[in-house]
Amino acid sequence: MASNNLRKLFLHVILLATLLFGLVQIIVSNKGVFSNLQLAGLIMLLVLCAVGFAVHPRKSQYLFFAVYFMYLCDLLLIWYFYETLYLVLLLTSLFGFMVSIPQKRATQSATPEETGEVCEVLEPAKDELKNEPVRESAPKPSEESKPKVKFTPGKYVASKRSNVYHEPKCEWARKIQKVRRVWFVSREEALNKGYKKHDCVK
Repeated sequence: MASNNLRKLFLHVILLATLLFGLVQIIVSNKGVFSNLQLAGLIMLLVLCAVGFAVHPRKSQYLFFAVYFMYLCDLLLIWYFYETLYLVLLLTSLFGFMVSIPQKRATQSATPEETGEVCEVLEPAKDELKNEPVRESAPKPSEESKPKVKFTPGKYVASKRSNVYHEPKCEWARKIQKVRRVWFVSREEALNKGYKKHDCVK
C-alpha cells in the first residue's frame, strides 16, 4: 500500500513539473495583464502543490485534484479568449485530473485477511445474552469465583477514519466505534500502515 502511494506521488511529481514548466513558458512568451494573471496563477498552484506534498497521502489527493482542475480551466480560458491551444499541456492536465479524482478507500470493502489488519473478536451484546434460555441444571457461579478476563486484540488501536493510533485505555480510543476499530500489535506495524501516535502513547 505504501509503495502504491509512492508510485502515485512520483507520477504527480512528473505531471506537475511538466505543467508548471509549461506555465512558466506561457508567462515568459506573453506580456501585460495576461502575463501577470498567469504569474498569480503559477504562485497559487505552487503553494497548493507544496501543501499537497507535505500533507498525508489520503488528504493530498484532494489538493492535486484541485490543482489539475484549475490548470485545465486556465488552459481552456486561454484557448477561448486568446485562441491559442496548448495541446500537450491540456492532455497532461487532463490525465492528471483523471488520476487524482478522489476515491473511497478500498480497504473498507476488503476483508481483514487481504488488508493485513488484526481481526477483532466481538463479544455478544447484553441484549442477546438476555434472550438466551438459562439452563436450570447448571449451577450459577458466584461473583467471587468468576475469573476477570480482559481481552484486547492488539496493543494499540485506531479508527479507520483517522490516521492516529492510541493506547486502548485512552479516552479517545474508547470513543471509536467497534466496527471502525483497527488494531496493531506494535508501533512499527501502525507506522508502516501510515498511522502516527497520539500523546497517550508513551
